[in-house]
Amino acid sequence: MENKRKAIGERQDDEQRTAGEVDDGPSTNNEQPPPKRARTTSLYPELPDVNGIILEEFVESYLPKKCSNDKEKAYILHNLVHELSGNSQWEEVLNLEFKVLDHCKTAVTNDADLGNIVSDGFKANDWKPLFEDPRLRRRPSSSSSGTAKYFKVAFEETHRSPFPNILLSAMDLYHLDHPYYNRSFPVVQSSGMGKSRLMDHSATLRFAIPFNIHEGTDSGAEPYPPIDHQVRDFLTKNFTNDLGALTRPLVFLQALFNKTVTELESYTTEEPQKIARKWYNWMKEGSTVDGVGTNRTDFYDRVVQEARKLEELKPVNVKYPLQGRANDLKAAATSLVESLREADR
Repeated sequence: MENKRKAIGERQDDEQRTAGEVDDGPSTNNEQPPPKRARTTSLYPELPDVNGIILEEFVESYLPKKCSNDKEKAYILHNLVHELSGNSQWEEVLNLEFKVLDHCKTAVTNDADLGNIVSDGFKANDWKPLFEDPRLRRRPSSSSSGTAKYFKVAFEETHRSPFPNILLSAMDLYHLDHPYYNRSFPVVQSSGMGKSRLMDHSATLRFAIPFNIHEGTDSGAEPYPPIDHQVRDFLTKNFTNDLGALTRPLVFLQALFNKTVTELESYTTEEPQKIARKWYNWMKEGSTVDGVGTNRTDFYDRVVQEARKLEELKPVNVKYPLQGRANDLKAAATSLVESLREADR
């Protein structure tokens, strides 16, 4: 009996294996075919070949014979952008701030990686990698969805409250000679409900130095108000240690106040609100949905450049390095306040 059961079991196994090998009808497999990959689309249109525009004759005639320091790299970058922007298709996508030589100098000095890309292109006589770099391109417009354009229009409407007294009163409570732990306050509200607009309007009433370090979006679109990218990069990137992370904000604010005092030297004596409005208009001039204007860009380029120099200075008190930085910052803040008072007299 035992052998008989074993034989029957083996025969059933053979039948099942045979049945599995025969395709006698539609499959009952419920597995779905793998989904098709979405077609990737470039943020930028297809463009003419860079090396077909920047010809060898141009390189020999207009570029230096070597590319060994930041000054030469900046000059090369400046000339290349000028030449390439002569093509209408490239002009639409290039970051035209690089047509300004001072901007190129600041960019190369503050960003060694960009300088290295320029140098590599020079050695290989191949400029494609340089102009594929997002730093050389205009950031994709967030206005395609209409959202940023809507916000810009809203910013230009008359503010609902001509004098936001609660905010202004809170600002008036801060005095330079009072030992506050931190002279700052949060404005808490849901996204899109007017926080930035309130700050923007207040800057027309009280002297303010705006900068935006908002993160970019995953889609590559820019938020509104536009980001001050060089400020964000300086304050958030490439720290070598914790002390560096604490030093950066101190030297940035010191440089910011120093450069603001320099700009205010050309102001004539006026009422405080007129000074605030004049400064506001100067910082706002040329801004678009996609980026801040030239005045603001150049101003923060100079600020970051000075902040880097201050960062490199060795503190007087090595044991307490931040104390010296804080004292220097307070002196710069006092100088700015005095400068504003002078303009008001």
